[in-house]
Amino acid sequence: MGRRQTLTDQDILARARPVFLHHGLHATTREIAAAVGLTWGALAFRFGNKRRLFEQAMAQRNSAAAALAASFMKGLVQAMDDDTAGRLRAHGLTLAQRKALVVLNQGRTITPIEMSRALELDAGATTRLLDRLLAKKLCLGRCGGGDQRCVQLQITELGRSALDATEGMKVTILRHWFTSAGEGELEALCSLLSRLTAAGLQASASPSDGTDPTPTGGKQQAGAADTFGVAAAAACTTP
Repeated sequence: MGRRQTLTDQDILARARPVFLHHGLHATTREIAAAVGLTWGALAFRFGNKRRLFEQAMAQRNSAAAALAASFMKGLVQAMDDDTAGRLRAHGLTLAQRKALVVLNQGRTITPIEMSRALELDAGATTRLLDRLLAKKLCLGRCGGGDQRCVQLQITELGRSALDATEGMKVTILRHWFTSAGEGELEALCSLLSRLTAAGLQASASPSDGTDPTPTGGKQQAGAADTFGVAAAAACTTP
């Protein structure tokens, strides 16, 4: 019996890239795993999560300009997350906790398993996150039939207040960053970001053969279109 062939990281990135080109960051883990020929668990073990796999796969483009633009955007997103995290700490929240509250604020109860899929976290990390939200009384957990696996989670009024108090932080941060740009620069940036947002939304709306198991769906998932949209809103409304 021949030795089983091992896929290199470059092989995986080459197979995953067409999926990301078609669906963007909205590509489901099922679609990615099918294209690569490995289980999602094996891919997560090697690359960490879907966003990291996406970034490495899209970095395979040969265009130096595109690679530089991707690098700048990655740095922008990281800096925005760092700034946002600092502001959220003043409200007693972390980025992950606020994302969980956004998922819970969809008008229906969800299970911890659904939350794990929505946030792309493993079961242990999800449990710790939910324990902190429950301790802060930002959400409630009701157990159906005494089975801990069937806990139904829902946001509380305190949780909704925390969301309202931290709404629009990223736009506020970007407006502050954009104050150093001239009017012509902002107009050019606004035009570019608007086109990128439209392209991202069109890609995410394309029909796919796979299904997304997360309770939030494509419109609620974090993706490139959302990032461009936030930046475009800030650039187009900066005084």
